[in-house]
Amino acid sequence: MEFIKTKLYNIQDSINNIEDALQGLAFEDYRTNRKKMIFVVGNIESIINDITDLPEDFRSSHPEMNWDNFLSLKEKIVNSEVGVNEEEIWKVSKQKLKLLRKFIESNIR
Repeated sequence: MEFIKTKLYNIQDSINNIEDALQGLAFEDYRTNRKKMIFVVGNIESIINDITDLPEDFRSSHPEMNWDNFLSLKEKIVNSEVGVNEEEIWKVSKQKLKLLRKFIESNIR
């Protein structure tokens, strides 16, 4: 269980990093700020890696979270043919991570 809590705390830290980086930023400001974009993408990749590391039995015991949706983000946000999908990253950062945060906060107590 300690391993799971560590992964959940890591995910929470990455979410905090993303929220702090994007606070007060409009989409247009975000998409023209390459450093912020790289920082956010790196944190999303960390989240994906930590979710991947969570044991399958933990993920399957929490079907309320659409884990596959998060795990498929890597293909959605970085496409080798197109590059970085700025709109998808923004949507994930502003919407989907809020759901993940709520789940984590209720499971690390």
